[in-house]
Amino acid sequence: MTGGLAYVLRTEAEHILNTEFVQPHELEQMEERCLRGLLETHLTLTGSPARVSLLAMPSLPFLRIQPIHFQGTLEGAWKAAAPRIGDWAAHSRCRRKLFRGATQPCSAVRLSPAESLP
Repeated sequence: MTGGLAYVLRTEAEHILNTEFVQPHELEQMEERCLRGLLETHLTLTGSPARVSLLAMPSLPFLRIQPIHFQGTLEGAWKAAAPRIGDWAAHSRCRRKLFRGATQPCSAVRLSPAESLP
């Protein structure tokens, strides 16, 4: 980690953390909504059965991992990531449509950052 945030399954967090540099934190409501949005996008693009089981849970089993001396805000970190997430989702949707033989141009399936992060 280089100063950013990571989201790790709660069951795995204790085995991977170097607590001299990072700390686990419970998710805030905004993070839960954003992570659910990402998981829903991933499910739509891949049909992943693991995402179905995660999304069925009343609360996601993730912890936020952040540096002890985190510089910034959660909102700022998510806002900075939104365009990249939108680009990734658009690229993935584009590839899926092309593999299905669709003739629609890729720009027609681009996600805006607002659509990628509810």
